[in-house]
Amino acid sequence: RQLHDKLSCWPSVVLLAVCDADYVIRHFNVGSFGGRSDGGIWSEDRLGRGLASGELREQGFIPAAEPLPGDEEGRLGTVNHYVVGDDAFKLLPHCMKPYSGKVSKTMRTTNYRLSRGRMTIECVFWSFCHDVGES
Repeated sequence: RQLHDKLSCWPSVVLLAVCDADYVIRHFNVGSFGGRSDGGIWSEDRLGRGLASGELREQGFIPAAEPLPGDEEGRLGTVNHYVVGDDAFKLLPHCMKPYSGKVSKTMRTTNYRLSRGRMTIECVFWSFCHDVGES
């Protein structure tokens, strides 16, 4: 396992986090060596395993599908809850990631919307690094 970053020779540690739309961190995994892939760490993480097996849905940790905000009557149908990741992660029933390879216009639009969702956690990380840097 690689403890140090190859270029800088500084210790390298991976921090994975899941946050909600309100920028609240709901789950995190810190302390894995920097030489490991995000997808590999996620597949061994308790939340990652629970999502892959469906166990979290069965135990009620993943909310049931709900109507969209403003559509309390459910005329537009219901929407499931998902974890949004990048290409490092496996595609699972409750995990979404961008399309890769040659993509259509619809797929490109989906990728754009997924990247907007991923920007939430990027903002949380930026805020975290900014706060830690000031202390």
